[in-house]
Amino acid sequence: MTKCGWRVNPWREEVGGLSRGFVYKLIDQGKLETIKVGKARVILTPPQEFIDKYKQSTGVDKCVDN
Repeated sequence: MTKCGWRVNPWREEVGGLSRGFVYKLIDQGKLETIKVGKARVILTPPQEFIDKYKQSTGVDKCVDN
């Protein structure tokens, strides 16, 4: 079964540990598709899709270890 929605913390951890504030900034900028379910914010943009689009827009073609 394919996962189709993430709460903010699991999504940001899967992307690589972005801060909650930065994730909400991405949401405000329309860079992440989300819905509200009651009071919960659910991110519909898969983490890998976000990473791929980011790499494409910045010209980064590989992951960097800290």
